[in-house]
Amino acid sequence: MMRLGKLLRQSDARAMVVHLGQLGLAVVTPGGPIKLLPVMRRNVCDITGAGDTVMSVLALGVAVGADLLSAADLANVAGGIAVTRWAPP
Repeated sequence: MMRLGKLLRQSDARAMVVHLGQLGLAVVTPGGPIKLLPVMRRNVCDITGAGDTVMSVLALGVAVGADLLSAADLANVAGGIAVTRWAPP
């Protein structure tokens, strides 16, 4: 996790959200602690599209003015819901 902070410092980014798959998300901001947002345990049916769901909801949240941590939290919940349903063929 410490490498995430180093990566942020070396980049021009103001913040980073890292998708950790079944572990959830990490939100990295300059000078702040790395915030881990674990996924809620669910009965997983299909992981197809879960990452796309997470990134889409994260982008939507930021686009409508939510702060990054709130948008990441909402995205994490949405990804958790996405895995409980079968993806269309």
